[in-house]
Amino acid sequence: MTAEIRAQTKSQRTIELLLQSREPFGMKDHEIRSHVQYRIRHYPTCYSPKPTFQPHITKSDHEIRSHVQYRIRHYPTCYSPKPTFQPHITKSVPDFRALQLEFESHLHNARKSRPSTVVQPFHFHNSQFSKHYCENMKTYQRRSKHKITATKTTKLSSPAKTSSSRLSSNTSATFIV
Repeated sequence: MTAEIRAQTKSQRTIELLLQSREPFGMKDHEIRSHVQYRIRHYPTCYSPKPTFQPHITKSDHEIRSHVQYRIRHYPTCYSPKPTFQPHITKSVPDFRALQLEFESHLHNARKSRPSTVVQPFHFHNSQFSKHYCENMKTYQRRSKHKITATKTTKLSSPAKTSSSRLSSNTSATFIV
């Protein structure tokens, strides 16, 4: 029996506390200010409006809210002029398959008319280009320069480095090792 009475008093007390509770002090004022600030930020106006909320004047919440709503509705807002550039918007969807076929045929025709590549001979070792020199290599190059000769009836096209195993017995060339 006492448990039932405790449960009833507990529920009555929670109901009384909920009825007595209110918003924190200044919450309605904050709501009105934030609403006005939102409108000012997101809806451009032609002038800077006078402050709508003056704390020293005591008005009811309804009067303040109606005054703010009136100012928002009836003061003119600035609209930027219509842009002069209007892009051309195509209303129809292009036929992508036909465009792809046209592109492929264009590539095929270009491939037919393109001249074939002509191979031009080149030499890795040319007399115009000097050998690589570094500070560390100078002593090595001075010591290792000596001539090797071999005999052949035909002339070699360039004095490039080649191994002596590739030369036949009747080859004549000068090599720098």
